[in-house]
Amino acid sequence: MRSLARRSVAASWPCRRSPLQGVTGRHFSESRGGRRESINASTGQRGRPLDFRGSKAEEDAVVNIRFGSRRPSQQSSGGNVPFEGLDVSGHQEETSTLTRREKLALFKLRQIPVAQKSTSQPTPVAPIANPAQPIPPPKPTSILDRLLDDVKAAEKNTGIAPSKLEKTIPRTPHGPGIHKFVAQVKSQRGNSRKQRDEQHRQILEKIERCQTDHDVYKVLQDEIFKPFADMHLDDSTDTMPIAIPSGSQSDQTAREHPTMRTFGDQFAIQLQTAARVLRKRFPTSGVVLTIIPQLHKFGPTAFALGSSTELYNCALEQVAIQDEDFVGTLDLLQEMEREVIDPDQETLDILSRHRQFAKAIRKSTYGQATQVVMATDRNFSTLRDIKARMRDFQPQVLAKQEVAKVVAAEAGPAREEDAAKETDAAVTV
Repeated sequence: MRSLARRSVAASWPCRRSPLQGVTGRHFSESRGGRRESINASTGQRGRPLDFRGSKAEEDAVVNIRFGSRRPSQQSSGGNVPFEGLDVSGHQEETSTLTRREKLALFKLRQIPVAQKSTSQPTPVAPIANPAQPIPPPKPTSILDRLLDDVKAAEKNTGIAPSKLEKTIPRTPHGPGIHKFVAQVKSQRGNSRKQRDEQHRQILEKIERCQTDHDVYKVLQDEIFKPFADMHLDDSTDTMPIAIPSGSQSDQTAREHPTMRTFGDQFAIQLQTAARVLRKRFPTSGVVLTIIPQLHKFGPTAFALGSSTELYNCALEQVAIQDEDFVGTLDLLQEMEREVIDPDQETLDILSRHRQFAKAIRKSTYGQATQVVMATDRNFSTLRDIKARMRDFQPQVLAKQEVAKVVAAEAGPAREEDAAKETDAAVTV
């Protein structure tokens, strides 16, 4: 009786319909005692526990059964086969993240036939050389490799065009006359040097004989600046001709063209002489202030060769003492510091004289009108900056003087020893 009552209550109790009810020949899983077991939907018999470590297709099939993705079952006479006939592709299409365009592209790629690799290696085909576009040589891995490649190329290729130096060397039956060419070049340089020394002496004499500042300016432009500008030191192209001896004119002399070897060391001396003459003989002339801007105009090479402390001292004396220009004096001192022009004792003397002039203005030595014009806040501020520059210059000048004393002390005994050796040699002869 009790069992009948229990069956009637269980039958009348409302329950949720399982999504697997009505499916015949299928197995579904049920959790029981901490493990999952397969249950036949038609017979209700329990099977082996489900192992989810199988293939991906079996796992997807289990998910399809649990969530209602199923097809009509196909029962076999031999028994029920789990997950037989499941539509796995449908599940993959539903859960795929590929777009329609990507699927179409993937389909086209799969349709392309794959060529089978042949075991026999094809014979290499030599590239066709294009005379219009030659194949560039491989890049060297180091400087030594590049030098080695150049040497090998020079040994193999005999039809290479000769260089400029090879063209200048005269040919002899036994090869290039290199020794004769070197001797000829040395002779030409020696003659050119002698000619340039004579021209240098004549230019200095012309500057000393000038009667006006205009004459000095003319010598500067025609005899100094123009030949130096003809060298084109700061030009990108090489415009300096080379003395090329010919076979018929073996005694050809070098062209009278200034070069760094024969003219560079004389350039600064000529400018210093012109500036000194302008300051001593023509103190009111402003031509001396045009020399430094002209050097800047020629370029950095001309400025490096022509600038000197003596040249800047002449310009500083013109600005500070003659023109009494406080601002111009400070600008010139700043330019000396910027261009690394070392001051000397003459520079300090000029600045000391300029400072005495400023003190005289404050004491009204030159009159009340001069004090009113010169005693301004701007001039006083400039004087303070000039005084600061003087304090910076003093240690440099003292250090240079000490070094000069040490060098003179060391060179003195050496000169005496050389003189003694020369005297002994003369007595021996």
